[in-house]
Amino acid sequence: MTDLKKLIAQAQGKSANDFWLATGRRPTDVIVELVQHLEKLALESAALKIAVDGFNQELYGKGFEVLGWHLNGATEPLDSWFEDNDWNPETPATDAVLAEVEARGVERFAKEYLRETAKEHGAEGNEGMALRFNIFANMAEGFAAHLRNPPYRAKELREVQG
Repeated sequence: MTDLKKLIAQAQGKSANDFWLATGRRPTDVIVELVQHLEKLALESAALKIAVDGFNQELYGKGFEVLGWHLNGATEPLDSWFEDNDWNPETPATDAVLAEVEARGVERFAKEYLRETAKEHGAEGNEGMALRFNIFANMAEGFAAHLRNPPYRAKELREVQG
């Protein structure tokens, strides 16, 4: 996803030929990759919608209000139903998009706060503080790259669910 983001940024305002010379890739190839990514997201979304519709049909008429999960005035957490039915959908394309969003937030923090604060301290002559903020920015950028790593995301999601 990050490579596509960079390619799109490089493509803005350039002819197809200039883009190819700068990146070694044809704009049409990048478009195909984007379409494939969107198709994966659409398939996952459709599968989740089918699953929710299945829950609705299974629970209809059994005293449950879907998503409210009420039974005779008492509530039962949705988690117990999912655990009882061993429901754990895999959504790698959605996970990748969420990881990208999280990573962008961390990168933005590094760039717009930590790096800017380092510049301010450097301008004030406080080189020690400037160095610390630059170190923190480097750490944040490293963590953003870590967030984009699919094995990390899958492990994290399993830990949250487990």
